[in-house]
Amino acid sequence: ETELSAEEKAFLNAVEKGDYATVKQALQEAEIYYNVNINCMDPLGRSALLIAIENENLEIMELLLNHSVYVGDALLYAIRKEVVGAVELLLSYRRPSGEKQVPTLMMDTQFSEFTPDITPIMLAAHTNNYEIIKLLVQKRVTIPRPHQIRCNCVECVSSSEVDSLRHSRSRLNIYKALASPSLIALSSEDPILTAFRLGWELKELSKVENEFKA
Repeated sequence: ETELSAEEKAFLNAVEKGDYATVKQALQEAEIYYNVNINCMDPLGRSALLIAIENENLEIMELLLNHSVYVGDALLYAIRKEVVGAVELLLSYRRPSGEKQVPTLMMDTQFSEFTPDITPIMLAAHTNNYEIIKLLVQKRVTIPRPHQIRCNCVECVSSSEVDSLRHSRSRLNIYKALASPSLIALSSEDPILTAFRLGWELKELSKVENEFKA
């Protein structure tokens, strides 16, 4: 783990305190002198962007994004913290080049605290935050239906052979998300029918997979 320089400690401290002017100056100097790694992390493993999200400081978030800090799992982090404004900002964020940032494609999972199967819409459904789910549904983000029990497709067979418990947990995470009352209300034409069908599917699953019996 790389030790933070004095400048980087001051930078992260300014973000923590919400000192906009100091953060802006540090970002500008970093572009000229390369004296600060703008993606550095504090002892808790938080980048400047994650600290700003945790403190719900949207102004500093926007400033950091405008200087192209690494986004990584920031969207998932904002969803877990249920910071609606931060989620909205990340969903609308565009790179300076004009290229659309796709927050759902978080390729670098080396330091991720989220399992690879957890997507933004799934995590939002797990927290059942109506406002955040609505933002994602408006972006036409959906949760793919899980494959049939004992599905013999290449993906399911391979996943089950590599780690059967993870395969079952992944299916459980999907159903947990699909059972979100807010998601059902926002995405289903007939919420009551959807809830009944989901209940039946879960009952059938509980007969063959132990993870669903609870």
